[in-house]
Amino acid sequence: MEIVKLDRGAQPPESSDYVAIVEEDGQFGFSGQIEKIHGPTKAQVFLIGPEWYPSFDEALTAGLAWADSHGAGRIYVEVAA
Repeated sequence: MEIVKLDRGAQPPESSDYVAIVEEDGQFGFSGQIEKIHGPTKAQVFLIGPEWYPSFDEALTAGLAWADSHGAGRIYVEVAA
């Protein structure tokens, strides 16, 4: 899996696979989108409403593991401003 880390506040290209890291009240979570292609069939997998982690690194690790489990090839990491 290729990981592309974006600058804080930058948006991933439209229709790309991404994990977005957010911070709220000192905790970190993630949401994401993965497009899966099986032959002629395309489907999108979304994760909305993150679990919370005590650190940025833990949220990032969980987000990347989620993306990898859904077969992401190139994943953009978005960090909310």
